[in-house]
Amino acid sequence: MAGYSQRGRYNRPRYDSAQNTGKPASAATVAATRTIDPDANDAIVVDGRTAGADGGGGLFVCDPNDTSTVDDGALTLVAANGRRLKRIYSGAIDVRWFGARGDGVTDDTAAIQAAIDAGIALAGGYRGGVEVYVPRGDFRITGVLSIFNVSGLTFTGAGKEATRLIWDGDYSVGSYAPMVR
Repeated sequence: MAGYSQRGRYNRPRYDSAQNTGKPASAATVAATRTIDPDANDAIVVDGRTAGADGGGGLFVCDPNDTSTVDDGALTLVAANGRRLKRIYSGAIDVRWFGARGDGVTDDTAAIQAAIDAGIALAGGYRGGVEVYVPRGDFRITGVLSIFNVSGLTFTGAGKEATRLIWDGDYSVGSYAPMVR
């Protein structure tokens, strides 16, 4: 079900209650976000995963009821005080949230697989259809991406020649090496 948002699971987010500005708190990166001690339902705007505007940022809200979800660096972050910050989003899971760069140099295999795995977990759960989106760019792949018989998972890109998965893996298995299975 594309268009899912986690917003309905929580009370209305509190915005920067300490300064009473009415705006969400902010952090430059995911790592900086982990150093914050949020209160229940606080909202934090993250500029990027490792740098501002790298596509990995977004809005996160503290879930006071969650004490066990693992920090995946993309959909759930664990703050310094142990509280879970959940990404608020609608639509597709973006591979940049998991660290994919699409610069043609960086090995994006693990980041894309992590996004696929998150999509599989959500598609297999209560959500129904989930889309994993690979934006415009050249994504270097050095290993097989695994998507096994998953009902409800869609893997999409920005369009022909806009999103390119570039195989840079081991060809020793023969002239054919699957990139996605």
